[in-house]
Parts: sequence; C-alpha cells; structure tokens
Amino acid sequence: MGDDLSIGMDCAFRSFTGALIGSDGSVIAQKDAEKGQKTVEAISACFSALLREADGRPIGRLATISGPGSFTGLRTGLAFAQGFARTRNLEVLGLPSLFVLGRLFADADRPTLVLMDARGGAVYAQWFPALSPGRARGARGKSGAHEVHPLAQPRRIMLGDLPSFATMPRFVVTDEDLRAKLAKHLPTLGATTDVSLCEGPPAPYLARLALRLDPKDFPPRPVYLADAHTTPSKRHDLVGNLPSGAFKA
Repeated sequence: MGDDLSIGMDCAFRSFTGALIGSDGSVIAQKDAEKGQKTVEAISACFSALLREADGRPIGRLATISGPGSFTGLRTGLAFAQGFARTRNLEVLGLPSLFVLGRLFADADRPTLVLMDARGGAVYAQWFPALSPGRARGARGKSGAHEVHPLAQPRRIMLGDLPSFATMPRFVVTDEDLRAKLAKHLPTLGATTDVSLCEGPPAPYLARLALRLDPKDFPPRPVYLADAHTTPSKRHDLVGNLPSGAFKA
C-alpha cells in the first residue's frame, strides 16, 4: 500500500461514521452523520467531506462493518463501499461486528465475550481468548490439549442459555438495555464480572484494521446469524468462520 490512505466506515451501528487515516495510522479527518440524517444521505455528505480532506492523495483500502447490525444500514454501507472501490480500484474489507469489538476490547489476561441484542430474547455472541493464552482460564482441558470454546465462532443464542457459556470474567455489550437484561440472567454481574459498554467501534479503528488485515480474509459480504427461534437442535447454528489468524495483532 505504501503511503496510500485508508478509510474506515460504519453504517451498521449508526447512520454513518467514517474516518480517513494516513499510512502511519494518524487521523486526517473524521465525519459523522448529523442528527436525523438517513444512511444514504449521510454517506454521500460525509464521504464527500472525507475525499476533500484526502486532497487527491491515493486511497488504498476501505473497511466497513459487515454485520450483524442495522439490516438497511449494513447493506447500504457494503453496497456503497464496493461501488466506491470499483471506481477507485482499491481494496475493500467487510469486518464482522463481533470480531471488531472483540479485537477492540482484547485483554492480555482475560477472555472476552461480546454480546449484541438480537431481539426476541436472543443475543449475537462471540468469545475471544486472552491475548496471553497461557493465562486464560480453562485454556486447556483435562488431557492438556487446548479446547475450542463453543462460542469461538459467532452465534445467535437465547439469552437464557448464556449462563452455560459464560465462564469468563469479562463482557462487552452494545447497549444499556442489554446490560440490564444480562444482569437478570447472571446475578453475579457487578460484583465479580467486568461489563464494558460500546455502542459501536470508532471509525479510525476500522481504518487502522484495514491497514493491518488481509482483504482476502474479509470479503465485503453481509453477515447474518442463524435464527434463535428455530428448533432446539439448530438454536446454536453458526455462520462464516474467520481465518485462523484473524485475531492476532
């Protein structure tokens, strides 16, 4: 990529937020949708502003959230990103919501469980290991072999089923209502468990991920999770696997 600039954008958590960064990761410009702006209008206005700040310098990569999230927002954002990429001959990455938040809140000593409200008593969930695997609780089974956590890949599960998975000390949730619902199912919250609130990833962070990740591993396709209200045997169906090295810094 050389000295090319990168853009990160999100239409899945908000109407629009976007950032333009240099090859060194420094923020050149950041634009957010105005209150009441619809996604299409916001993308047009904010992207025009970002391009003015680029001042003719080449843009090498564009990263956008691929979901789950706002159905209309993520599809609009992905369609715009792919169209823009074709006209500029640049690489575009589709970054899964849970993966981005898991990486953003990665902890050296503790594993993390990221949760998003999926409505109807369900949540989107994904577990991420501690960055120092040897310190992660339960990292090895009785045989000494590393075990794969049942939520290592993103799933849509019923919130009531969460206690059977929640064996780690840290959670990341995307809204206050979900934090309150979580407390009802896990009575020990607040006393022994760390719960972080994040209503969406910062756009500069998405742009920096565009610099670090391989576009071949993150195609710009919408991510949908299995319906939690199917038969019990299908309740924990999962979707697209991430590449084995995707979580590494």
